[in-house]
Amino acid sequence: MLTKSKELVRRGCYDREEDSFSCMLTETGIRRYIMMSQMKVTRKQALEEGKQRDMSEIAKEAGLIFPVFITDLVWNNWITPDQKSRDSGQNEEHRFKYVISKLVYSLRVHRQTSKSDTIYFNVSFTRGGELEDVMLISKLGVIDSDDPRPCITIMMPEEDLEKAEEG
Repeated sequence: MLTKSKELVRRGCYDREEDSFSCMLTETGIRRYIMMSQMKVTRKQALEEGKQRDMSEIAKEAGLIFPVFITDLVWNNWITPDQKSRDSGQNEEHRFKYVISKLVYSLRVHRQTSKSDTIYFNVSFTRGGELEDVMLISKLGVIDSDDPRPCITIMMPEEDLEKAEEG
């Protein structure tokens, strides 16, 4: 099982600039794959139940080649603007594109300094007329236990399953 997991994780490590599959297999990535294969709720179920949204098409416009998912907690609390923000011209698409631009920047910086599959990044949102800094997490993992293609999931720190298991 572990050898198969390593291979599936390896297949998801594509470096577009280098046009090669050259990434470090991390113990965390392998644990995440095994955890995903044991999960009771699949990505498909999470999407159907509205717990996650597939934002891959918008993310492609920013140059991300992997599917991108976002949790409902991030969507409802930060991507969906309040009325005051809507009145000032903000909408869900603009806010999500802003998150993706921050993520892409963080990915570029992160890739130079770390081989971790978890990236913490800050995004500033206007809510109630006030600017708020929010910490988000980007997780590189597999789409589902039966679909080992790589994907990115954007979530709040409190939604990180691995941290919850450690604590």
